[in-house]
Amino acid sequence: MKQPRPPQNNEEFSEALSEIIATCLRQWQHRLHFEAMRALDLGCFPWHGYLELSFLTTQEMFEETEDNDKWENIGDWRWYNFNEECRDWEEFKHLTQWIRGKWYQPEKEREAEIEPLFEASARALSSPPVIQELRNYLLTPDFQLSVFHPDYSGTHNYCHPFLTEDSWIKVIKPIRTA
Repeated sequence: MKQPRPPQNNEEFSEALSEIIATCLRQWQHRLHFEAMRALDLGCFPWHGYLELSFLTTQEMFEETEDNDKWENIGDWRWYNFNEECRDWEEFKHLTQWIRGKWYQPEKEREAEIEPLFEASARALSSPPVIQELRNYLLTPDFQLSVFHPDYSGTHNYCHPFLTEDSWIKVIKPIRTA
């Protein structure tokens, strides 16, 4: 198979990422048909060149206090990083290489490009193709989408600007400020 060309900008990255997320959700829908989903998180780790999708279900309970909530322990979610088992995920390795390249550049350029990268990731997770696939899942009334900066988890959800309070999918508000 011919390797796709790397994205040229954040918009192309977001479109390609949206496509692979929708494809992955389509592949997993049958397997997760009887699960009730509370959240879908997209982990973006540019310094590792790593993207991961994680579902939180009603089968998992995390004591949610002011100091601890479900977002603090995404790695403990039962369906953490489920995209690793998606058939087509490897075909989008060019995206992970591209985000890694964004991190490993001079500091001034990196600082200017990292925030827009997280925003592009959130735009992909909130995109119409992904939302359409999520409609095939059993979602709890408080279902949430999230993209956080891994170093500041729980303080700023990049999905917030892309989904409104009136949206059928809620987004989380910051629990505390940095």
